[in-house]
Amino acid sequence: MRIGFVTRGVDSVAFEKITRTIKARGHDCIVINSDHILNTEDLPDVDALIVRSSPANQARVIDICRYYEAKNIPATTSSESIGVFGDKLLTSLHFEENNIPSPITRAVSIDNVDMVCKQFQYPVIIKLARGSQGKGVVIAESLRSARSVCDALFELGCSLIAQEYIEAHGTDVRFVVVDGVIASSMRRKSSSDDEFRSNISIGGRGYEYTPNEVDTELMRRIYESTNSAVMGVDVIYDTTGKAYVLEVNTSPGLHIMEVSGIDNVSKYIDYLESKVSHG
Repeated sequence: MRIGFVTRGVDSVAFEKITRTIKARGHDCIVINSDHILNTEDLPDVDALIVRSSPANQARVIDICRYYEAKNIPATTSSESIGVFGDKLLTSLHFEENNIPSPITRAVSIDNVDMVCKQFQYPVIIKLARGSQGKGVVIAESLRSARSVCDALFELGCSLIAQEYIEAHGTDVRFVVVDGVIASSMRRKSSSDDEFRSNISIGGRGYEYTPNEVDTELMRRIYESTNSAVMGVDVIYDTTGKAYVLEVNTSPGLHIMEVSGIDNVSKYIDYLESKVSHG
């Protein structure tokens, strides 16, 4: 089977792991570097697709996915899911429309900063509407500081959202879901007591986590609301244990494999093999 691997970076640990696993499973790995694709005529014929995107190349990856979707090529995610979950406001609207528990989220613009920020109790989270790996996320302790943060980021041309702060003591849980089933999970803890972000990419630490029935049902509901076969889902639990879904990542990182000991990439390939074999 010819598996296309849509990617941007070709010198990362994730790139090496994915290409190595594809070949080890006896398939041809066809690297599709999104930075080098100028039009669809440059795209190769493939039987299936593993897709990785980032805010920097999202638009181009969406175009690539649409090309292969028109040919009914199975993929780990879809153009629609990349577009929705690559934008935090659209993600919030998606959660709301599908009754998925998540923090209250509002779009912030230059014209409505005061009106929006007065709707929240403090502290409040200010985020870039398009961002990943915990970057562009700020906690504002007061209305005054929220205004200052928003004003500064607007000067840089950023699109912003304000989001309800959920006290979780710097912890959350990352689930990797493949074809509706939790493939692996880990609890993440921030690097220090005064850091509320738990992303591994900014120094957070990962620990083993065993999903319960509530987690399994929540992941099933999220999966059924999307067109993405592979998802990284971040969930935060408040002091009462109530779950709030923070975001869905259609290109989940591979750090979780070091914690869980589960080879998620092989599960991606299992899924693609089953789709191709069943036509």
